[in-house]
Amino acid sequence: MILLVASALADCSDSVSDDALDGLLVDALSAYEALQAERFVTLVTEIEASVPCLSTPLPRHLAAGVHRARGLKAFVGRDHDSAAASFAAARAIEPAYAFPTSLVPEDNPVLEDYTAIDPATRAARPTEPPESGTIRVDGSRGHRLEGLPALVQWIGDDGAVQNTWLVDGDAPDPRYPRVGHAETPEPKVPRSARLHVGAGAMYLDARNRSTRPGMGSIDVLATLPLGPVDFEVGGLVGITRDDIDASAAVDTRFLVTPALRAGLRVPLATGAVEPWVGGCALVTFHGSPDAPPVGPGGAGTAGLFVPLGGPVGLGVEALAGFSEGLLVQGGLDVGLGL
Repeated sequence: MILLVASALADCSDSVSDDALDGLLVDALSAYEALQAERFVTLVTEIEASVPCLSTPLPRHLAAGVHRARGLKAFVGRDHDSAAASFAAARAIEPAYAFPTSLVPEDNPVLEDYTAIDPATRAARPTEPPESGTIRVDGSRGHRLEGLPALVQWIGDDGAVQNTWLVDGDAPDPRYPRVGHAETPEPKVPRSARLHVGAGAMYLDARNRSTRPGMGSIDVLATLPLGPVDFEVGGLVGITRDDIDASAAVDTRFLVTPALRAGLRVPLATGAVEPWVGGCALVTFHGSPDAPPVGPGGAGTAGLFVPLGGPVGLGVEALAGFSEGLLVQGGLDVGLGL
């Protein structure tokens, strides 16, 4: 279990003095001695909630008392690993302490957990100094013992308590402003070159009266990051049906209208969804002798790309412009990182 409780997360509408904390400890141990297990657990839980609200520096003997009370609570809950760790943290502060026999009789199973871990075998790890004030661990020392819980306080230069944390052995150090440590901004996901292959529909109202303007389309496009923008180059092919009236019979043929495009995209965001807008130059090669062979033009573009993990993602694009007539194209594509 990992526990890290701070005053920011606790209900600290009222501050708690070390005298008030000492009174809670006395009441909790009295309940334990009277075999009032439920009341004892409730009082120790209240102690845990009160520690982050301390308004005064924590004395060493109270830090040891909190660890012992938490050890007894863990023993009552049959969590012997946590009990042993809490007891070891208390013994590191007060190695000569012995439970009164009225509280823990001789040969009581509690004593097995109390001596299960020798705190002298645990490596000491110093805490990093704050930007101002000092860090106190268990009432004095500025280091934590590996795998053991600790009561960590940040004391300001004026002696006032800035924050108090109750930290279990597996929890990381609490967060506070450290010397030479600036907040690290969220790293930006770098854009990568991609190959897009897609399909959709295209409308081309060119100077071709025999072909239907609506077409299916297939497109292939590569994008390459260039600083804040992406360069794009590729092509698309529109396929449409052409009905020719020959001697009262209708002859059906299919015409292919290829087009080349090159332009720029401006990414608007990166992450789970990547919207973009852009523009491109177009050259359309008409597939009918009734239309000019080449139709230069341009278009505005917009779309979304959704990375799916790894190099693969899905995209949607819309294009509207002019190439010897109104040109509108839209569709879905699969993007593959290069």
